[in-house]
Amino acid sequence: MTVNVQPASLWTGQPLTPQPSPGGDASERTIPGLARIRRARGPAGPHALPASPEPTLLLTRGRLAQGTMRSGGAARPFTLAPGQVLVLPPGPAAEMRLDQEHDLLVLTIDPAGPAGASPLTGDLDGLGLGARTSPLITALCESLWAERDDTPDGGFDRSRVATLRHELARLSRAAPARSTGGLAPWALRRVMAHIDASVSDALTLDELAGVARLSTYHFARAFKASTGLPPHRWIQMRRIERAKELLAGRGMRVVDVAAAVGYENPSRFAKLFHRETGLSPRAFGRRSEPAAARSAS
Repeated sequence: MTVNVQPASLWTGQPLTPQPSPGGDASERTIPGLARIRRARGPAGPHALPASPEPTLLLTRGRLAQGTMRSGGAARPFTLAPGQVLVLPPGPAAEMRLDQEHDLLVLTIDPAGPAGASPLTGDLDGLGLGARTSPLITALCESLWAERDDTPDGGFDRSRVATLRHELARLSRAAPARSTGGLAPWALRRVMAHIDASVSDALTLDELAGVARLSTYHFARAFKASTGLPPHRWIQMRRIERAKELLAGRGMRVVDVAAAVGYENPSRFAKLFHRETGLSPRAFGRRSEPAAARSAS
């Protein structure tokens, strides 16, 4: 794939900064001595990532993020899917051009870490810039973000950040994922849009391959190369993400949420939801209620 490096003047963009949500919830959470996590939402276009002595993790929330990252003078395309994490090791400023409207979680980690922890920075030498599939990191970041309005639990926060550091070190030692053989960007966008529009339907591999204009064999291989997941796991993940949206403060019954995301059997849906999130659908919906509503009930 040929990468066209844009002139520097075209890369001058707005910083990737926290944006308040329509509901007025917090857009940033700081865990002193451990990490800082913020939500960044905005339109397509160039965005600046400042130089940082700390590792920076980018996660996309419920939608595909595609674009080009420029760091150290080199530009390279990237595709970031839900369940994947884009790691920027400590270093100079980077510039990211996003092709679509984005909704990201941006987490920076204190390189010193909590007292007694070994420095994290050296553990990232083998990681480099790139998207890695890590449901564990995704779950940890979402958990840290979900509790931004709750009373801090220092011990639990330290445990989660320590687990996140350990997972980053493991990814640093693992062989990097191959980035060749994936779907063309236009095909990946069309397939993702089709899945999201049909999340309640019984999607088939033949149907998705037709959207991408490939045989089922080549589609399955190319899809996994692009997202890190086989098609059926991606569909399951998108259904769970959609279920989270429906459960968050809408008061929907679990049986109705299950049907809305393609599960005729509510018990099977509840079991899958618990496996993916660590919570039952009912418990997730309860925790997603605004803090004021919880205290009033």
